[in-house]
Amino acid sequence: MSYRNASLMIAFFLASGQIAAQGTAEVWPTRAVKFVVGVQAGGTNDAIARIFAKSISESTGQPMLVENRPGASGNIGAEFVMRSEADGSTLYVPTSSIAIRPALYKDMTFSFTKDFKAIALLAKVPNVLSVNPLLPVNNLKELVEYSKKHPGAITYGSGSAGSSGHITGESIRIATGANFLHVAYKGSAGALNDASAGHINAIVDNLPSSLHLIRSGRLKPIAVTSAVRSPLLPDVPTVAESGIPNFEMVAWFGLIAPKATPKAVVDRVNAEVRKALSSKDIRAYLEKDGAQSAPMSPDQFQDFIMSETTKWGDIVRKAQITLE
Repeated sequence: MSYRNASLMIAFFLASGQIAAQGTAEVWPTRAVKFVVGVQAGGTNDAIARIFAKSISESTGQPMLVENRPGASGNIGAEFVMRSEADGSTLYVPTSSIAIRPALYKDMTFSFTKDFKAIALLAKVPNVLSVNPLLPVNNLKELVEYSKKHPGAITYGSGSAGSSGHITGESIRIATGANFLHVAYKGSAGALNDASAGHINAIVDNLPSSLHLIRSGRLKPIAVTSAVRSPLLPDVPTVAESGIPNFEMVAWFGLIAPKATPKAVVDRVNAEVRKALSSKDIRAYLEKDGAQSAPMSPDQFQDFIMSETTKWGDIVRKAQITLE
């Protein structure tokens, strides 16, 4: 091969690489994108969806719209996304409850592992067990003892049936033999309001959405569900410190898309999420609310969902919880 021909071939391959890179960059977003949230506005899931939507919109120049479709523990919103066009224009913002639902629902019309593609993990946050300040308990041990002395008196709420708060509460109940009764809501806002007003005694909810009521004294935190204490609540022990060894159950939030979404689109969205996670604004927002950033590739996120499905599913089966 002559030097001239070799040079032409090198130039061709370099140009092809540039065109391919440009094509990947241009494949998404080509129009406004919906971030579908499966709960009502006001909770951590909704807030995290909005901060990432804003950041990615600023980066790409396309509108990123958050749309709330609550109901059936998030299944209504998920099914809407599953049936949407697989071009990256409609994405689902799941919580850790997608790893819980397969064990909860016997007749689900879709599968998160078969009908969706994992894109990116956005953040992890601890849950916090809080009680109404008028309840005469100050820690988990006292709450458990009180529930046993007053059967049926302790009600705890969560953002929805099958949420991480619900299953975390059930895990604590099973481990301690506590006499708790769960009350499901259609979003964290209602559960938090009722707990602070005394309509229910306690709540297990994401730390970010609970913080304002904790700081105002309207809720009393007694345990966080992460492996270590939260920097935002340094005086509040973990559940493990409170008597349940090795306890760690955290909520998480991500992005997934319909199964047929092209890999180039998935990779492009993942790249935008990583870019957002590296920004000072996003990092400051997450740290302010006690959340942790957790960048993962699509394949890593898929493996993470699978491992979480096994972990949470085991608890659901032990608690013998089923939903229709």
